[in-house]
Amino acid sequence: MSLFRVLLLVLFALNWASAAPRVGQYDGYTRLVLDLPKEVKYFINEQKTTLTVRLTGITLPASSSQVSSNEIKSYEIKPSGKDTLWTLQLLRPLQKKYTAFWLDGTDGKGVRLVLDLGDKSTGGQSSVQPAAAKTTSAKTVKAPPAPKKPRLRVVIDAGHGGHDPGMVGYIVEEEVTLDVALKLRDLLRKNDVEVILTRDEDEALNADKRADLTARANMANAGTVNVFVSIHVNSGPESAQGIETFIFGEPQGPQTRALAVKENGGGSVGESITKQASSYAQSILGDILVQANLTLSKQLADKVQNAMVQQLNASNRGIKAAPLMVLRVARTPAILVEIGFGTHPVEGRKLGNPAYRQQIAESIAFGVMNFLHVK
Repeated sequence: MSLFRVLLLVLFALNWASAAPRVGQYDGYTRLVLDLPKEVKYFINEQKTTLTVRLTGITLPASSSQVSSNEIKSYEIKPSGKDTLWTLQLLRPLQKKYTAFWLDGTDGKGVRLVLDLGDKSTGGQSSVQPAAAKTTSAKTVKAPPAPKKPRLRVVIDAGHGGHDPGMVGYIVEEEVTLDVALKLRDLLRKNDVEVILTRDEDEALNADKRADLTARANMANAGTVNVFVSIHVNSGPESAQGIETFIFGEPQGPQTRALAVKENGGGSVGESITKQASSYAQSILGDILVQANLTLSKQLADKVQNAMVQQLNASNRGIKAAPLMVLRVARTPAILVEIGFGTHPVEGRKLGNPAYRQQIAESIAFGVMNFLHVK
């Protein structure tokens, strides 16, 4: 192989380094889609309750995740020499048909490896032909043209609402978070992303704060969800300003824990919920699947935080971990974004400006779509 082709493959590998398979549940089958460079070949090895896809010519970073599907329990991606192994753990012994085929990439530069599993698995003719791409399975079946690719799904949580207004400063938190959430919804829908709102008016999901936060968090696991974003407004000393993004984890210092208590309901309720969430954070340190999901959450947080700081020219307070109840049970990449300080005399007034809130929504949308590889 020439040095030029080696460099090309390295660049392709870096470009796809943060890629994760997209999962869609359909009537009678589950579809997984993985974006890859055109040089990659694949081979499939089937066992009783596993399906292993060897991707040759690319080394993807290790990752794993549980899957909400009728056919698949979880998947794991790990390097194997110069190749990558993509292993699917099935819910039952492999008796149903499956199909693997190529489709053109959405950006025109790569391809998509599509894998359908189930009684009604479908196949399609690829419009691109990576060299010697093949499968060792004899169970691949020819079927009608493939259906439209699964739509990406994002859950947007407008923090607080109803009897809980959140922080009150130069603005009221529940009003700002809802407006930003609605604007973000409209932007994502324009890019063919399905959006679910935890609330679309001034209401709480439950009068009990613990039940309210749990109900919001559970929406991250309703079917196949690709991203969960919770939107909040910060508060603090009058000098405090800037944007920070949180993933679930143990608190990093007293200030982070104080914020968790506030967002978990405040007062004795917030203390109790935070203590419970902290205990859970410590208990999952050795859970490989949870840690893999937190790695994806960190990647999502990086993209959203960077987009907001750059596009809003805001102070960067960084990405942090905190025992936030609304992120606790998420089995999908999940973040909580503090879009600014409502107690700051300049930033607080800016948050009251609809045009600035539109800019906030646009920057969050940019980060989310970058994470989801939506052009």
